[in-house]
Amino acid sequence: MPLLFMNATSSADDVAQFLTKVRPVVYQDIVINGTTVKEGVKDCEIRYPILKNILDQYKRPFTVLDIGASEGNFSIRIAREYDASCVMIEGDKTLLLPSICALNNQQKNLIVLEKFITAEDLKELSACEHFDVVLAFNVVHQM
Repeated sequence: MPLLFMNATSSADDVAQFLTKVRPVVYQDIVINGTTVKEGVKDCEIRYPILKNILDQYKRPFTVLDIGASEGNFSIRIAREYDASCVMIEGDKTLLLPSICALNNQQKNLIVLEKFITAEDLKELSACEHFDVVLAFNVVHQM
């Protein structure tokens, strides 16, 4: 079941406590309410402008499906900068994506589905849902 997070403001203690549970090396930068609290091994700052060029073309609210969202960097940033609702699918529960989203409590437009998604799941999803933008960084080749 998707989890929607709308909590009170995260404190520095909340973030510090969360960081004690995070892996020593993370794939994407972890961003909490606009601040990078842990840098990842992939340079998200270089990749984001390419995506931003596409997103800037939308002059209306839009939806994003982020398959293999990892630490949610791109969706969290999109949700913060645009009138967009972002659905993140991530099967690796050790990445703590629901906790990251809970700490990003200024965002009311983030949804997390903790699930390893299959091609059949995507087929079923496409029959009942529409997304304007689909992200699948470092995922398609693994399916």
